[in-house]
Amino acid sequence: MWHAKSIEEISWKKEGLLLEEVSYLQKQCGHNVLKEKPQRGLWAIFLAQCANPLLFVLLAAALLKIALGSYLEGVVIFITILFMVFVGWLQEAKAERSMELLKKLSPPTARVRRENRAQTVDAAELVPGDLIFLEAGVKVPADMRLVEVYDLQIDESCLTGEALAVKKQIDALSKDTSLAEQTNMAFSGTVVVQGRGLGRVTAIGMETALGKVAATMQRIQQGATPLQKSIRRLTHAMMAIVCVCSLIFSGVGILFGLSWVEIALLSISMAVAAIPEGLPATVTVVLAVGVLRVAKKQGLIRKLIAVETLGSTNIICTDKTGTLTKNAMLWTDFSIGLEKSLPVDVALPHTSFAHEKLWEIASFCHTVERSSQNEQCKYVGDPTEIALVEVLDQLFSSWQEEQPAKERIFEIPFDSKKRYMAVTYSLKGREEVFLKGSPETVLSFCTHYFDREQIRLLDAESKKQILAQEQALGQKGKRVLAGAWKAAAPRHWTEEECTQRAVFTGLYGLCDPIREGVHSALSAAEKAGVRVLMVTGDSAFTAQAIGRELGLQADRVIEGKEVSHLTPDALVKRIEQTAICARIEPLHKLKIVDSLQRAGCVVAMTGDGVNDALALEKADIGVAMGKNGTDIAKDAADIILTDDHFATIVSCIEEGRSIFLRMRSATAFLLITCFGEIATIFLVFFLSQQSPLEALQILWINLITGSLIAVPIGVEKKRGEELNHPPRESQVGLIYPGMMFRVFVLAAILSGSASLIFFAYRENLTHARTMTFVSIVLFEWFLSLHMRSDTQTLRSLGLLSHPLLLGMGTVALALLALILYVPGLQWSFHTEPLSIRNWFVCLLPGALVILFESLRKRSVPHLFSYGKWRAKNW
Repeated sequence: MWHAKSIEEISWKKEGLLLEEVSYLQKQCGHNVLKEKPQRGLWAIFLAQCANPLLFVLLAAALLKIALGSYLEGVVIFITILFMVFVGWLQEAKAERSMELLKKLSPPTARVRRENRAQTVDAAELVPGDLIFLEAGVKVPADMRLVEVYDLQIDESCLTGEALAVKKQIDALSKDTSLAEQTNMAFSGTVVVQGRGLGRVTAIGMETALGKVAATMQRIQQGATPLQKSIRRLTHAMMAIVCVCSLIFSGVGILFGLSWVEIALLSISMAVAAIPEGLPATVTVVLAVGVLRVAKKQGLIRKLIAVETLGSTNIICTDKTGTLTKNAMLWTDFSIGLEKSLPVDVALPHTSFAHEKLWEIASFCHTVERSSQNEQCKYVGDPTEIALVEVLDQLFSSWQEEQPAKERIFEIPFDSKKRYMAVTYSLKGREEVFLKGSPETVLSFCTHYFDREQIRLLDAESKKQILAQEQALGQKGKRVLAGAWKAAAPRHWTEEECTQRAVFTGLYGLCDPIREGVHSALSAAEKAGVRVLMVTGDSAFTAQAIGRELGLQADRVIEGKEVSHLTPDALVKRIEQTAICARIEPLHKLKIVDSLQRAGCVVAMTGDGVNDALALEKADIGVAMGKNGTDIAKDAADIILTDDHFATIVSCIEEGRSIFLRMRSATAFLLITCFGEIATIFLVFFLSQQSPLEALQILWINLITGSLIAVPIGVEKKRGEELNHPPRESQVGLIYPGMMFRVFVLAAILSGSASLIFFAYRENLTHARTMTFVSIVLFEWFLSLHMRSDTQTLRSLGLLSHPLLLGMGTVALALLALILYVPGLQWSFHTEPLSIRNWFVCLLPGALVILFESLRKRSVPHLFSYGKWRAKNW
């Protein structure tokens, strides 16, 4: 509670600490550094991939094959296992750099007073009690209680989200003052933009506000995404199928008098058929292609899995400053006397004497310093004053050049208590006073006001009209300043003389403007069923004004103090009543995201500062700003917007939905083949006690042919209809009831027709297996043409509209021909050449699926859409 201590309580040791005290405190408190989070090594990630139970089934099959003398098949299965593990490892192996980037926010050195002299020391060597000098451009090295301030202003937007630089003071505050309002404190990682000061270190390292953000990030456990949950459920289901089928094979095999070797070989074939070996490769390739497509939309994907999660996002928690707005103050409006406000870009500098005085107040009454850098003018100082000076330089450059020689002879610096600034200039032998500050304060100094070319007496009614004008600007989200002027004879200037009998000149309206394209992006999000919640550190009044301008639900505002006291359920209910959260601190953001996730929402969180890192890490999709974002925000995020445009998020969501739909199609394609193989093996086994396929043939179907065809299905481009349906519920994953219904129906068509072909040629077992093998491969090729959509017919999709799919299908058929007609490969895969007549017979399963799907899509196109978007009971 250092902010609650009086200046007398913290003014001890004004000469600074002794070196002996520093050494003792360093031993007690440690160094002023952020502790690193233990990183998971590459071997740990690799071993985690090996924990998949399906891989153990394949490993057992490989060892059993080798034990039975089938070395080639055993080695191929083992290589398949390594391939699946490698693909998963490649997908998850990332360098965990969050803490390293957080440490970069800490400056390497600091100016400190020790033993009654100023010296520069390593920032890591600071200890509680040190006295630190602050000046413009310096990054604050530790949390500190301010002892002296001289027009000190600090940019805390990276920590609190507050757009404006905070003016600092030294008086004590109440104990319950929020971090964003602790104006007598300076926090590690923030930047001094103006003035100078002296502060006593109160916290270092992990005890600072920045350190607490880092510690909380280390404790955050990210939940599994819908895709990960779906694949996990699929793994468990396939594992159960393998176990049940193995028991059935064993029991029936014993009943039929088969040897354990025969039962084992049949079980291996069934196990290999039940596992979609091509799924990891397909998912990874589809996600990788999705990364490239999102990158074209100015979104940089850091985590492959985030591409899929984008499609299920149903709420965006977005920061205001720098995301919806530009994070740059802009002078937009002005008014003279009692006149209504006008846009500043329509003003002419010589319209009237009053106009000229309003420009002179903005031009003279400030502490902004200009410097030239790369042929561009750079401004240093208060952002509000910079906004005024920059517009004057741009719009009124000729007027600026016409200004007479001037000399500043007296100044009253801005003070947060007095809320005004005054300067006295000598212009061509005459002296004039220019005042600028809050409208209430400036009006208290005025006895007259400008009425066009006249100067009139300022009465109560006139003051009321001016304050009404200020209120009108404030309701538009503007920050309002007032200007006043007076002319006087040369004298010994004092503060009292500067602030007497001034002439009220006019008002300045400034704002942090809305980014281009935000309005249309919000409309697109609403159309797509994605809700937008503005979460900002700004005041409720400012946030509400911006919310109204954006068209958000802004009748009610949730403030940070309310967030702290609400339960997660109560907080979600309050959020349903508004789209604005104001005065929000880092832990508030984390609670908001967590509460929404508990309510079943898939949450995207945008941000650019350290204050956003916690929520970015916790959210299902963390979206950081690429241009203005801090390194820690970028590293905590899943997606980085390279153009910082909020509109890019909606484009990325559209692309994410498209990718997920195609991934569903590819997964369904692979599952139809797997279940068709399982059913074929079961049917043939019960009728003939033989296996219709060799294990190596099944691996070829699943891993080579299946992947070659599944990948093009998964990477097909979007069709423009992705934002027309609502986001799927969080419980709905990659697989849904209607999809499995379709899988079972088409797998039954494959199983029945392939089994019929096997029994038609069973006199020659090798020939029968070859026919069955070829018929399944051809079935996959024809099936792929219809798997591009579960509702649109092949005619509406266009047979030649996806050349990559046709090309990969052709490659798969060419590889199949090699297996059939190259002697060495014939021996390895236990196949034999087929005649033209045999090929026509093998077309039967493919022809049946084409006929069925064409008729079904024309008559009942939504037959398999049950549970596609909304959670349904199985």
